[in-house]
Amino acid sequence: MIAFFQNYKIQLIIFSIILFLWLLLISIYVYIKKQLFISSRKKGNTNYFVAQKMGYLISLFSKIRKGKSSTANGIMHLLELQLMQKCINKMEEIISYFPNVCFSKINAYIDSLEYDTDCFYENQRQITIDVMDVLQIENLMYNNFINCKTLKDYIEEYIECYYIKTYRGIEVFSKTWRYSFVTRLTSRYASNETMEIKSIMVSKEFYLRKYSIVYEDELSLYKGNILSHNNNEKNKGRKELKVLFGQIFQETCYYISVKQRSDDEISNEKYLYTNNLFVRDRTIYNNYGLFVRFFLFRRKMLDMRYNFYFRIYSLFKRHIEYLSWLDSKQRFKNKRYYFNNFIRYFKSLSLVDIEIYDYERFEDIGKENTENRSCYERHILTFDLRDTIGNYDTHEFKFLLPLLNALSEVYDNGCNTSAKSKELMVEQALFLFDVYLNDRKKQKEDLQKEYKKKAKKGNTYDYYD
Repeated sequence: MIAFFQNYKIQLIIFSIILFLWLLLISIYVYIKKQLFISSRKKGNTNYFVAQKMGYLISLFSKIRKGKSSTANGIMHLLELQLMQKCINKMEEIISYFPNVCFSKINAYIDSLEYDTDCFYENQRQITIDVMDVLQIENLMYNNFINCKTLKDYIEEYIECYYIKTYRGIEVFSKTWRYSFVTRLTSRYASNETMEIKSIMVSKEFYLRKYSIVYEDELSLYKGNILSHNNNEKNKGRKELKVLFGQIFQETCYYISVKQRSDDEISNEKYLYTNNLFVRDRTIYNNYGLFVRFFLFRRKMLDMRYNFYFRIYSLFKRHIEYLSWLDSKQRFKNKRYYFNNFIRYFKSLSLVDIEIYDYERFEDIGKENTENRSCYERHILTFDLRDTIGNYDTHEFKFLLPLLNALSEVYDNGCNTSAKSKELMVEQALFLFDVYLNDRKKQKEDLQKEYKKKAKKGNTYDYYD
């Protein structure tokens, strides 16, 4: 054995194989690290855009199935993180103002209340008064060299931020279901009434809070452009809420609407958005594609091996189905489950690049940039795939199919064969008679008008179609 390894040629071959494998592993590692660095930098640019370039009223629009909802969910994921950080920063800022106040005692007092969200907001002002009484905090004015506020206002704001950070979380109000991987919360339902602030005296309904996001998907279904001429709809207060959105919620809330056309919204609201984002295209890619392909290859080899076993087995026992035979092979199912889990995991690490055009003004939508004037800014937003499609139902309106079927009294319209019935031929050729039918309809309407005029004078007569 020693003599075998002392052979120079064998040692050289073994060394070459080890060196090749080592270089291969190093190359794979360097390639993956490079891709991760590029993706991290693109994510950083996305964070900057969402934090610095986006206002509090955001309109998203694009063609059908181009990724409007997935883009909105990716943006909301970043907004949730930023709002939570803003909430924490506000707490730290207030703590820095008052070194003599023991804020840990305030935290303990809030923890002892065990209020749910509704009870907390109903008693928020009284909680602030009780905290100041218990800790014997004097309500003085405080000047932070920019503005003056009372200590009570700061304490009340701190208590709300602490409650949001510790208990409530960043809330999303939406008509459609959504789950947040950031807060581990599902969305709360957003009714039309809570946005219609002019009807508050009648509806008594407004439950939007600070540090939250209002998300309206497929807005054209509820508040489309067809309602632009409906003064009753235009005067319900949605416009006023959007105009004062930043002031009412003290720049701690965002409103996002999604629709297929930018102008498919009530006319007095569509001009208010700070960002009009046109989703142009999206690309999905995976930095761990080598691992995905490796386990796909292993799974394919496993399938081919068991397929070969089955062919031999079927020679002796005929009339047996392949899938039922595989179902009895527990070793095969365990191995396949093992490979599939690795494939699913590495695929879940995919990223999605979304190309958007950010139009600042509604009037510029659809226009191209020129040398003298810029109509839009082009950006590439990068999100984890899970944050764009994994936290909401991509087919939210699938409930309409069983509903429509349940309302229908026709369950089968027969086969569409070459031998058509007379009724079917007339129905398919009806477009040939459009002009004739319109003329007949107009004649009938003229006869009805003439009949009504005669009836007013008391001179009626019969007419025929």
